[in-house]
Amino acid sequence: MFKFIRKTVILVAIVGVAGFLVFGAGLPNVIRTGYKQVKKQVEGSIPTEFEIHRIEDLVEDLGPEMKQVEHLVAEEQVMIRELKGEIAQLVSHRGKKTGDLKVIRASLETPTAKVHLGGLTYSRAHVKSDLSRRLDSLKALDGLITSKERLLKTRERALESAKSRMLNFGAERTRLLAVVQSLRAELREQKSLEASALDVNIDDSKLKQARVLAAKVRRKLQINKTKLENRNLTAPSVEIPTISVKPVPAPRDVVNEVDIFIRTKCDDTFGAEATPQLTRK
Repeated sequence: MFKFIRKTVILVAIVGVAGFLVFGAGLPNVIRTGYKQVKKQVEGSIPTEFEIHRIEDLVEDLGPEMKQVEHLVAEEQVMIRELKGEIAQLVSHRGKKTGDLKVIRASLETPTAKVHLGGLTYSRAHVKSDLSRRLDSLKALDGLITSKERLLKTRERALESAKSRMLNFGAERTRLLAVVQSLRAELREQKSLEASALDVNIDDSKLKQARVLAAKVRRKLQINKTKLENRNLTAPSVEIPTISVKPVPAPRDVVNEVDIFIRTKCDDTFGAEATPQLTRK
């Protein structure tokens, strides 16, 4: 057992040192991030129906606590009523004692050595001593009543707070029970829709394979077409450029042009009248 614990401690130390060497001071953040990711994955894999059952169990587990709170509130209400009864009795007793104190005090109004009370005669000193005792008892009783009244107010405030919390607690529990019923109804509706829906499950991997194969065949055909076109190619014909040939003008027959002009434009007498001089160059 000791060896196992020692090996475990050594393994944890090695993992911690290795993690610190890899991640440095950011190791706690890495661990925290990994924990959150694992937690999200685990929570995401929990079935919805199981989570609804869990909510319902949590709400139902509040039932005994609710009953215990109700019992405590009812018990406190009874104790407060009993305390009120005690205070009422003490107040009544204080009133009686106060009345007796007033009667005895009134008997001392006359400055006589003897005091007559209830058909009996007492010495003045005895009456004063009894009056002092009654006054101290009355003061103690008054203090007890004041203390119990303060206690009554404190317990009444605590009771009102407990009743308010109990009512809010009960209302929230009722609301959560209604939420659970609503979630169950929604889950049943979704299951019904899933059951009635047409389950079409087509494996599109074959379509992807067909598209890839079609692209390969199309490329292969294009390659073959290009090869055939390359085989049927002939040497390109050489285009002979067109030579622009300008006609060489014939030598000018001036005599002939003159004769034609004379025949068409001039009279026959035009040439006989005068012999023109040639222009020298």
